[in-house]
Amino acid sequence: MTIVNCILWGDTPDELWYRGDSIFGDDSETVVVHYSNIQGGFPGEGNIDMDPVFADPNNDDYHLKSTAGRWTSASSVEPDPETQSWIIDQISSSCIDAGDPDIPVGLERFPNGDRINMGAYGGTPEASLSPPDLPVLYSQAYNPYPPDGVYNVDEDVILSWTAGLNAAFHDVYFGKGNVVFLADTLDTTGIYRGRQTATSYNPSDGDGLSSRTYFWRIDEVDSEGKIIKGEVWSFTIGSPPKGRACFTGEIPVWVDGKLVPISKVAAAQFISGINGINKIEQVQKHNGTFACYDILLESGRSITVAENHNFMTDSGHWLSLHNLKAGMRLKTTNSSIGIKSVTKKPAPYTGKVYNLKIEGSDRYMIGEDAIIVRDY
Repeated sequence: MTIVNCILWGDTPDELWYRGDSIFGDDSETVVVHYSNIQGGFPGEGNIDMDPVFADPNNDDYHLKSTAGRWTSASSVEPDPETQSWIIDQISSSCIDAGDPDIPVGLERFPNGDRINMGAYGGTPEASLSPPDLPVLYSQAYNPYPPDGVYNVDEDVILSWTAGLNAAFHDVYFGKGNVVFLADTLDTTGIYRGRQTATSYNPSDGDGLSSRTYFWRIDEVDSEGKIIKGEVWSFTIGSPPKGRACFTGEIPVWVDGKLVPISKVAAAQFISGINGINKIEQVQKHNGTFACYDILLESGRSITVAENHNFMTDSGHWLSLHNLKAGMRLKTTNSSIGIKSVTKKPAPYTGKVYNLKIEGSDRYMIGEDAIIVRDY
């Protein structure tokens, strides 16, 4: 028997019971255990002996807790047991990214650490997500507003963020080019805007920002003067650019009052749009090899995007595909819908992809959830 990527915990009288003085006492019967979490320990490569931190073992929920997100289903006893979604924990299991490194991660969603999890859900879409470097995560400023990479930001925007762990002060950097890390901290009239205690900043002083892309960064400073450099964020005053970006042929759009695969749509048909009913001016087709991404939504449905596209967020900003993250919400015709994950397909797609050019509008709706996208 070979046991791999397993968690054996909380059983009585022993996790592994075998006959004889040694597990290898009988040459005809051997047990090999590796890359598994065995309570009480067990010899073998990659084995650990640590609390697996199950979600709710008393109610048969053996998902692993994770600060990056774990799956909860209708069988769970979470506060909203009727939904299926990703939730954030305050602790992460040591069984995440601890399985056999020679076994593929399979269907684990990103971020997956490029290594399979131990336990029942390793290699499946319900595998708990890989926690980031927690000391850096909680020491850095996070949760920026406007969200990183958005378009259509108001010219009088007030920047804000959530303070990192133990942050007493915040060093603010703001500029028109991605040179934020080169700022002179002796000059507070340029890119470096000074040290403050507030978690918001007005970059325009009421005069309004001009239409372009801006970059900013918040460095956290603790009470002893230690500085934790933040990530560089960006936002754009004005509309997103256009360019080639498309959907695979099976993605449905609302045409003439019903859902139709985008590959079956024809020019001169009428499509439901955010501004009413508009005529399709052109169906753009591209034939080639494309990097594709799956956007999994809280409805359980997913959308496959080739290369890139712009999506409207629930705040009314436009965000490109590559800036979408789990937990964000996309605008729909009636409300909004949350993103569970954005995953790049392991192999490129070869074939036709499609986009629509709409007469008198720059946006239309895709999918059964009626997500608003821009003619990119």
